[in-house]
Amino acid sequence: MDFKIPVEIPAHIADAQMQENNIDEIEDKSDPPRQQQDEENVLDIHVRTEDHEYTQAINPSVDLPIATQINECDIPTLSLGREVIIEGFVVQSRGTKTTRKHLFLFTLISVIILTVSTIEIGRSSSLKRGKEIGVSLNISFSNELRHDFEQISGKEPLMDEASPQYYAWQKISLNFASSASIYGNDTIVQKRVAQRYAILVIQFSLSKRFRETYELQLDRVLPQECEIFSCNEKGEIDTFYFENRWSTGEGGGTIAKEIGILQGLKHIVLGRNGLDGTIPSEIGNLKSLRILDLHGNKLSREIPSEIGQLHNLEWLHLNSNKLSGSITEMSDLKRIQYANFSHNSFMGTISYQMSQFTDLKGLSLYENDFIGSINFLCQKNFTNDAYLKTEFIGRSLFLDNFYTHSAFFGLEIDCDKGVAIHMKCDCCICFENNGK
Repeated sequence: MDFKIPVEIPAHIADAQMQENNIDEIEDKSDPPRQQQDEENVLDIHVRTEDHEYTQAINPSVDLPIATQINECDIPTLSLGREVIIEGFVVQSRGTKTTRKHLFLFTLISVIILTVSTIEIGRSSSLKRGKEIGVSLNISFSNELRHDFEQISGKEPLMDEASPQYYAWQKISLNFASSASIYGNDTIVQKRVAQRYAILVIQFSLSKRFRETYELQLDRVLPQECEIFSCNEKGEIDTFYFENRWSTGEGGGTIAKEIGILQGLKHIVLGRNGLDGTIPSEIGNLKSLRILDLHGNKLSREIPSEIGQLHNLEWLHLNSNKLSGSITEMSDLKRIQYANFSHNSFMGTISYQMSQFTDLKGLSLYENDFIGSINFLCQKNFTNDAYLKTEFIGRSLFLDNFYTHSAFFGLEIDCDKGVAIHMKCDCCICFENNGK
């Protein structure tokens, strides 16, 4: 493609030229007419390249400033006097009379044209080659990533440019380009990239304003996952801690189903983030989970039955949401120590199988619509004491996370003036709910 490079003469040089021309006209009466001078100063610029040949007539005293057409493959060389052949260009002068001022100006223009065109041609060619290689590599790698991420998230989310999944895919395509050459043949790299994808989708999903919080940055060097999260011996992250973000405006999102592929997780703490939506059933894949704290959000509908598969779960906080249905899934949580279901819309009875939970120390059921007797739980050694303990649970997003267990080691149910409502319990502690 041809392009034009305009070369402008600085104002002070142009002014000086005009003044000198005026002086010449006044002082040198013997000079030939102006038209004759112009004809004598005309230069024929002959240019030969691989593709074409052309001639351009230039009068330095008339045609300045000059705009010269230069092909990307051409290297312009301008000269005065005898014929000169340089890099396939022939430049020859037809004029016989050239003033010193014209020689100076023409030489100056030649230097400027040569410098600018060389820089532009080199830069253009470099950018063009880099862009072609980069785009080719990026598209190929991105398509491979997209195929693998569709196995995790499905096709539809990755087609929606406003989705966290699409944004995470784009971010990894940009930031993991250095892994493109080995990605297809290295299962360790594939597993690491899949884990990073899930982490990003979860982070983005938790906030409605994720595009404002997380920017796409080309070729940004990202740390390893285990440098910003606590990991087990397999390199799987074990803690995801994102709490109290509703007040900062960073919350208000949902819990992404991609959380289910982070099978090394032991601690999920997402309390008080203003989260909407439901609890994803994929959480049931997290067999190592010890703590699940989702309190203080706006989660709705029923608890997924897959939660009953969390056989290592010890602490469950679902209080202060909009959850409904029964809690029959609790019957399989053999290692549960404390569960808080308060301030929801649960209903139904409590399973008798919970009497077999040898580690159960506390159960909060108030502000719901449970019915039936739970006297079978009175055999437990409940202390009816408040419990408060802080433990280090790992690192998340470069921060050390200390989780505070705040619980009541006893049975808490709804009461009105000291009398149980809907439920029968001889050992429970009353939570006064003003006549609910």
